[in-house]
Amino acid sequence: MRKSSKLPRSRYYPPGAVRSLDDKIFSPKYGALGLYSPSAFLEHAGIFFYALQERDIRKTPVVFVHGMTGTPRDFRYLLKGIDCDRFDPWFFYYPSGERLGKIAAAFTEIFFSGRIIDLRGRKLAVVAHSMGGLIVRSAINDYGARSQNDFLKVFISLASPYGGDDFAAKGMETAPEVIPVWQDIATGSGFLKHMRAAPMAEHIAFYLFFAYRGGNMLRMRESSDGTIPLRSQLQVDIQAEADQRYGFNESHAGILQSESVREHMTRILEGI
Repeated sequence: MRKSSKLPRSRYYPPGAVRSLDDKIFSPKYGALGLYSPSAFLEHAGIFFYALQERDIRKTPVVFVHGMTGTPRDFRYLLKGIDCDRFDPWFFYYPSGERLGKIAAAFTEIFFSGRIIDLRGRKLAVVAHSMGGLIVRSAINDYGARSQNDFLKVFISLASPYGGDDFAAKGMETAPEVIPVWQDIATGSGFLKHMRAAPMAEHIAFYLFFAYRGGNMLRMRESSDGTIPLRSQLQVDIQAEADQRYGFNESHAGILQSESVREHMTRILEGI
């Protein structure tokens, strides 16, 4: 009889937080479950925070935030550029079908409040893909209101729909059942307006990575990465906040498998 593998025990993190990216809860089926049944997802991965190794306060944590239907496993390729002797990869793993305000509040509580993880006197970087960028940008509004907090040094977003998604808006009108998150990512939503209402804290270096390899001409009739239009990725007020903007000839998912993206990300992180 095959023995079940035991998870590493942690002195600092919740039980089950330290896992390999090969762990079954990071498989695509759980990412899809998070979109269509957030409550069922939370039964399997309800602690939101995951790490690859035990905490080491000598290292700089880098939080990776996936997009819709995503999992921490999406970042496997980009992680190959991380020096794990210097950086500590963390993951925010959430049900992507849930309302984004609720998810952003959970991100704030875990990483910015100081009640769960105390980052005072340390440095923090965040790398977010697609919808994950909206969650982090919203959480930064609350972070910026905490004037004593200056540990967040770098925010890198990858192909994020800051201007919203027209197809989510259409889905709300025509679909027999509305997925809650559509209400927030739909173009012109209240969530997006509120997200963009407050300026980025000045001490945060914001890097806006966008992708432009469109491929689905039936779905997109404008410049895009095949999923998100460039006008949404390069929303004017968000673009103006960025310290640097980098464009990549990649698709929406392909930006996570790009050697050039990995090199740019690594160089930015090493400059912290």
